[in-house]
Formats: sequence, C-alpha cells, structure tokens
Amino acid sequence: MRIFKAHFCIALSTLILTLLVQAEASPKLDTSTWKTIEPSSSRVELERLRSFQEQSYQWPPQMRIDYLSKIYSASKQLELDSVRANSSRSLGKMYLEVDSIGLALQLLNESLQYSYDHRSRSSTLNALGALHRRSQDFESALLFYFSSVEEAIADKKGDEAYPLGNISEIYAALGDYQNAIKYLKQSVGCSQQLESPDREYSLLYDYAYLIDFYQEIGRKDSSAKYVELTLQNIKLIDSIQVGKFMNAKFVGFMSVADHHLLAGDNGRADHFIALSRKHAPPLYLTSVMQLEARSLMLQGQHLAALEVLNSKALRECEVDREQILQLKAKCLQSLKRYEQAIAIKDSLQTLREQQFNLAHAQHSSFANVKYETQAKNKEIAALRQATEINSLTIKNQRYFVALCLLLTLASLAALSFLWRLIALKKKKNALLEDKVTQRTKELSRANEELLIMNFVASHDLKEPMRTIEAYVNLINENLPSHVQLENEQFFNYINKSLKHTHSLLEDMAKFHKFYEIKDVELGEVDLSQLIDDIGAGSQIFIREKNGKIARDALPVIRSHSSILYAVLKNLIENGMKFNDKPQPQVQVRYQLRRDHHCISIIDNGIGIDDKFHEHIFVSFKRLHSKDLYSGSGLGLSICKLLIEKIGGEIQVNSQKGQGSRFCVLLPA
Repeated sequence: MRIFKAHFCIALSTLILTLLVQAEASPKLDTSTWKTIEPSSSRVELERLRSFQEQSYQWPPQMRIDYLSKIYSASKQLELDSVRANSSRSLGKMYLEVDSIGLALQLLNESLQYSYDHRSRSSTLNALGALHRRSQDFESALLFYFSSVEEAIADKKGDEAYPLGNISEIYAALGDYQNAIKYLKQSVGCSQQLESPDREYSLLYDYAYLIDFYQEIGRKDSSAKYVELTLQNIKLIDSIQVGKFMNAKFVGFMSVADHHLLAGDNGRADHFIALSRKHAPPLYLTSVMQLEARSLMLQGQHLAALEVLNSKALRECEVDREQILQLKAKCLQSLKRYEQAIAIKDSLQTLREQQFNLAHAQHSSFANVKYETQAKNKEIAALRQATEINSLTIKNQRYFVALCLLLTLASLAALSFLWRLIALKKKKNALLEDKVTQRTKELSRANEELLIMNFVASHDLKEPMRTIEAYVNLINENLPSHVQLENEQFFNYINKSLKHTHSLLEDMAKFHKFYEIKDVELGEVDLSQLIDDIGAGSQIFIREKNGKIARDALPVIRSHSSILYAVLKNLIENGMKFNDKPQPQVQVRYQLRRDHHCISIIDNGIGIDDKFHEHIFVSFKRLHSKDLYSGSGLGLSICKLLIEKIGGEIQVNSQKGQGSRFCVLLPA
C-alpha cells in the first residue's frame, strides 16, 4: 500500500511538473483546455453544433448567423478561448456579409483579443481588412491586409495567399493594375504552397483575376496564358469533388467567357457563358445574364440583348445596377432611340449620386462606430487608472485646504480688478456700438447677396454641366471611328475642362457649407495623436510622393478636433504636393506664444515669393498652372475660414526655393 501511494505521488508530481513546464514554455496557448470542466448541456450542445460545421456553408445567411451565435455563446460560457476566437470571427464575417458593420467590428475586435496563434490572427486581420474595404476606407483596409500577410508569413503555411489576393483587388479598385498584378502573382506563389484542395481553390481565383487584370492593361497574350491555366485548375477541382469548393468553377468560367467576348470569339464565349450559368449560385445568376446580353450586343442582336436587360431578374438586381444601366444605354443608342438613351444616362447619373451619398453615409456611420470603440477603450483605461489612484492615500490634506483658500482669495481679488476694467470698457464700447451696428447691417446685406450667388453658382450649374457632358459623349460615340480619332484631342480637352469645372463647383459648395457654420464646440485635442491619424489617413498619398512626416512631442490643447484635422491635413499634403525634392519632408512643431498655441508646418518644397504671401489665402488665386499642380485654388482659403471659425489665424513665412513655414495660431 505504501509503495502504491509513493508511485501515485511520483506520478502526480510528474504530471503537475509537466503541465507547469508546458505552461511556462507556451504562455499564449489556450489554457482553458487544462481546466476540469464537468459534462454540461453547453458542452454537449457545442459538440453537436460543431458536427454541422462542414455543411453549414450551404445554409442561408440568417440560419448561419443563428448557428454561429449558439457556438459563440457556448464558447463564452465554457471559457474556451480558441473556440471563442474562431466563432466570433466567423460570426463577425457573417454580420459583415449582411452589412451589420457595427456588430461585425465588435466581434472581429473580440476575435483579435482571443487569437493567440499566427494563423488565427492572420485570418482575423484579413476579415478586418474586408470590413474597412466594405466601408470604402481603403487605407485602413490595406494596413490590415498587410498585417495579415505578416502574421501568415510567421505561420509558414502559405496562408498569406488570401490577404495578398485581397490587396491586389484593392489596387485594382483604385485603378492601379500594375500593383494589382504584382501582389496577385505573389499570391500565386503562396497558393502553390497550400495543401490540396485549398491549393487548387486559391489558384483558381488567382488565375481568374489575372485574366481580368491583364485584359485591363491590354496584355492579351498574358490573359490568354492564364485562360489555359484557369481551365486546367477547373479540371483539378472537378477531380477533387469537394462541395464547398465547387462554386469556384463559376468564377473561372465567367473570366474565361469575358476574355473570349473581348477577343470577339462569340462561339467560345457562348460556350463558357452556358457553363457559367450551369455552375452559378442563385445569387450570381444576374452576372451571367449580363454576359449573355453583352454577347448578343457584340453579335448585333440589340433587341434581344435589350429583352434580357429588361427581364425581371435584372430589373430587381441592385448589386450591378450601374453596369446594367450602361448596357441598356448602349443598346438604345445602337437602336437610335436617343431620347430613351439620354433618360437612362440621367437615371445612371442619379444612381451614382445616390450611391455616393449612401457610401458617404456608411463611411460616416462606420467612422462613428470606430470613434465609439476608441472612446470606450479610453474610458476603460481611464477607469483603471482612477481605480489605481483611488487606492492610494491622500497626504497633506491641511496644506491642500490652505492652498485652496489662498487661491480663492486671489481669484476674488482678480475678479474685483477685472470687474472695474469691464465697467470702464463698457462705457467706451457703448459709444462705438451704434456705428458698428450700422456698418454690420450693410456688410451682412452684401454678404448675403454674395452667398446667394455662390450657392446658385455651385448648385444650379451642376445640371447644365451634366447635360453638356452627356451630349458631348453621345456626339463622340455616334461619330465614325476615323472622325473620333481625328477629334480625340478636342473631346479629351472638353472632358478635362468639364471635370475641372465640376471640381470647382464642388469646392465652391464646400466653401459655402463651411461658411454657414455658426456654433463650434471645443474639446480636448491630442495633437500627437491627431498628426499620427493624418499620417495614417494619407499613407497612400505620402507613399506615392515618397514623403516623410516628422513631429515633436506635441501637447493636448483645447480646440476643435475635426477642424484641426482638415486644416493640418491640407497643409501637410500641400507641403508634399508643391515640392520638387526627391523626398519631400514635412515637420510639425509646437510653441506656446504668450496666450496662443503655435502649430508650425515646415516643408522643404518650392517655397512662395514674398509678394504672394497674401494672395495664397484668396479664393481661386493660383500661383501655378493647373497642368503643373492640380487643384481649384480654394484649399488655403477654406483653411483660413475654418481656423477663423475657432478664433485663430494662419501665418506664412517663406522664400522662393527655400521651403515654407505655416503657423496655425490658436487662442490658449
């Protein structure tokens, strides 16, 4: 019996020592697996639900959300961190799919909190990139995707193929197809490291998109090469027969069909369109119908194409509404129904404005969610700090009370002195008020007339400009091809002038909007964080200019965060825009001048001649041609207007060829 007890103690000690060593060696592993959890309904339910995970990809979105919510709740109750990270990430991606941005952001941030391994963090960061991409915040999306790539590289499993593919799609959306192809080829190299069937699935998407991207830059030979690779991968997917990967064939067939349409091979295009229809998920049948309409148009069957475009499925389709309207307008023009074509183009313009307003509203809502998340984190940090401070004992209370009494007496004396000064000033000001009131009325009347003229110019001129643009494009499209080539330069000049005029009208409307601001509420502004936010928000612009931002340690001041962000962002970007150096540099410094904050923006750009220092703040005054430096000439005048709204001013100190120093003065 004693021997048995001794052996039992040795075995137990060895087990405890092993667990301690493992815990010390892997501090970030899911420690919940070491807890003794009694069999419960939550654990049984969790295991039962996870058994359905393989076929859940076929379920409708709401059914998948309900299913994932149960797994997520069970993982929280059982304190299983790894399951909680995966379920919150999957649930966040589903909410993103149904456009519940706020819930998606909350769940993905929670997933990132409980993701301890590189692979899990990479997947969550990739999902956060998709969320910011959905909100049109491409800069933040790229940062998350690149972070996902770094985590995947550390995991050494080749999973960086997925975020690399997403990076290429963002560059394609921005029109930068060279970078899109560059990152997609890197994705191909990483996809080849994956295990089957993930390898074939990822490569099929890569090859299909390479077909599209090479077509966009006119590389037909390279596009044809990836057509063959796409068809080979479709055969491999067929041989594997994994259900959740079979839909990938639809993407491949669509790209191949589009390639043959652009090449003018209608026979092969129709063959692959038929295959696309056969393998298309119900949600994407409208995309196949658009291909069918394009094929009929290329064959000259515009009436048949118009019937397809007017079908119930495409009339009710909201996803590709803009592309459908464009195809309808082309059909109507070919059938010489010009009035209907113009009406469709007007609808298209209205749709674009609605989409812009909707995207702007979603972006504002998303920014609000981000702000509330950051504010909540700061509040939690402040509460923790307050708890630590309250745990300390307060010393020297008598000295504190005496100091308060002295300050109170000093304040009363200062107030008495100020009261006398105010009384004297009131007597002097009373004599001037009548004259000032009369002059103010005259200026207000003149100012109202100017604002009305600005409003009319920036709003009522938009409609005639759009009509001119529509008819100019219609005239160009109806000219013979040889006449189009002869007059291409003239039409390009007209379109360029129309775009500049439209930009000018937009800036005038923006100036009118800022001028109408009456009451501005001030709050605490962390200047260091503000400059870092500007650098992050303008990262792509700075990278294109090969620029660099440097700042001193900046204080927290009382001002208006949004106005300072807009003004300092404009001054920093101007410092890099009006710059002929190989590496534009902008420095941000701070100085307290008596009762004013001075925020200095210093650049190494082309500088400004002394005689033009006052001209640069006047609306529409430009020192350089539009071809050399783009812009409407309203940027600095808007900055001046905004700073004056919060009681400040902008000063400039510059010499031609020696850079510029803009000082934003704000009352302390």
